Amino acid sequence: MPTQRRLRFMLRLAVVALLLSSAGPGTGWAEDWEARLLGSWVTTSADVLTELDDGPGLYVGVERRLNERWGVELGLGWHQLEGSVTERVEFFGLRFESRIGSEVEWLPVSIAGNFHLTPRSDFDVYVSARAGQAFFQDVRITSEASFATDLNGFPLPVLITDPGPAVTLEFAADDSLFYGARLGVDRSFGDGAWAFSATIDWTVLELEYDPLSALPPPFVDPVPDVQVDLDPVTIGIGVSRRW
Repeated sequence: MPTQRRLRFMLRLAVVALLLSSAGPGTGWAEDWEARLLGSWVTTSADVLTELDDGPGLYVGVERRLNERWGVELGLGWHQLEGSVTERVEFFGLRFESRIGSEVEWLPVSIAGNFHLTPRSDFDVYVSARAGQAFFQDVRITSEASFATDLNGFPLPVLITDPGPAVTLEFAADDSLFYGARLGVDRSFGDGAWAFSATIDWTVLELEYDPLSALPPPFVDPVPDVQVDLDPVTIGIGVSRRW
């Protein structure tokens, strides 16, 4: 898509600009660099066969200060979301239970332009525009079913009650570009280089996977890929260090 090509070009240009700035002299600002390590909590309203629950994440970022207020940050993250639904049906006293679970996992690589609103304060508040590439793992769908061990109090044979192993299918997912915004704050620990960091990210991200990729070849794929708007909101808490 033309939009994705333009975004890839902008990302490459930003990376080159960051490398060139790091090779040059310092900015004169007290701390030219800052590294952030955050544990995060990811939430979304998207469904991948089941509604996805909130999940964990990690983020590591390094910011190069261009001047007192502006900086460029490269980041690497990891996010995982899972969901499940259980259905129970009773038919003539026979109880049947089925469970379907889904798992989505991705590694976002991002670049951001940070604008620091209060650079000389102990509370360094900043806002940023972010873009990058999300590298998705295969979407995993797990299905399992079981029967009750009795029929109106009468024990059932083992062959009927044995649910058997759970079945897991893996669907190939495409990597995707994303963009978004961040609001962050770094609270200094006294006069030292360490600080408490907190962020909240709003991200526009689409998951696209092949619903028939789990079938063995040679299978003709006449079905279009499934597209899901993940658009996660991520809250991060951790530490940062300036130097």
